[in-house]
Amino acid sequence: MSNEIKYHLFGIVDSNSEQMGGIEFPVQLVQFNQLSAILYPASFTQEEMADKNKLVCLLKTYQHTLESLRTIKTVLPAQLSTLAFNQFDIVQMLNEYYNPLTFLLAKLVGKAEFEVQVSWTNIQQVLKQIAQSQEFIASMQTRCGIQNGNGVHVEDQIYVGKLLADAIEIKRKIITQEVIAILGPHASNFKTLPITDESLASHISFLIDSNKEDFFFEQLEKFSKICEFSELLKFKLVGPLVPYNFATISINYLTGSEIEDYRSLLNLPNDLVSEKDLKKQMRGLALTCHPDKDKTQEEIFKKMMHGYKLFSSLLEKEPNKIIELAQYKDRYVLTIPSISQELVSV
Repeated sequence: MSNEIKYHLFGIVDSNSEQMGGIEFPVQLVQFNQLSAILYPASFTQEEMADKNKLVCLLKTYQHTLESLRTIKTVLPAQLSTLAFNQFDIVQMLNEYYNPLTFLLAKLVGKAEFEVQVSWTNIQQVLKQIAQSQEFIASMQTRCGIQNGNGVHVEDQIYVGKLLADAIEIKRKIITQEVIAILGPHASNFKTLPITDESLASHISFLIDSNKEDFFFEQLEKFSKICEFSELLKFKLVGPLVPYNFATISINYLTGSEIEDYRSLLNLPNDLVSEKDLKKQMRGLALTCHPDKDKTQEEIFKKMMHGYKLFSSLLEKEPNKIIELAQYKDRYVLTIPSISQELVSV
């Protein structure tokens, strides 16, 4: 590939550039057969993307472009940091990964992403109700003198605070499980998203067929009125959106050392990897390294999952589902996600 960066890769659409010719967007569409890459002229380098102001401007253009295209075409988004190096290289990549990209786009036709954001209307009231409903926490508050203003040891306050934090985390998990139980059967897929604000009780994204949207909304409306703590919860539905959380592709430059790191993390015995062995190893590692079982393993598990997704993507385009890792050393490779629920239960 050329070392000169000329474009940001925003994503891929399932139609050629001639079909899009009458529509104005601040991008170029580079065609290969029935796929077109969405390219945006790069005004700064990969290193300069660390500049928050530049990244925010690029993010706005990225989201506006993809959401505008979504109203007329199926869109496969790319990671915002993904860079295309020249049009020839992108055409070569579309050629190499044409079948899996076409297959993934076909699975997304008629689908959109909807985020369900459940927030506490009054977090202090929630904490109060949790404390009152759990005898152990209530007794600890009494013992520490928090309720009557008596002298309190700092250690006791910290301990009670931890108990309350743990209790509200349990409540968040229960609410999330209930939302998934009600809405999951009406979605093609779903993913729990990180809780980035303490006011959030649950944050889940669903991939919905367009012909099921109205029924999905009705079920969410019903659930919002009957769920536990309903009087203290506020439900917000964001969408329809491009399926960012289900089908975002990315380009990775793999060095020999990175390949070896991933191979070692995944306990793969040698350079020849089959799809069957990769899945077996990942499932085994998830039993011991999943953050739900050991919080200290969270960063390592994220790296394992990245390696798993990367190798899975490489296997996706191989008819015999076997790859030799050495052949990907010092190469740019396109990572193509799966939208199956294969690892939801891990």
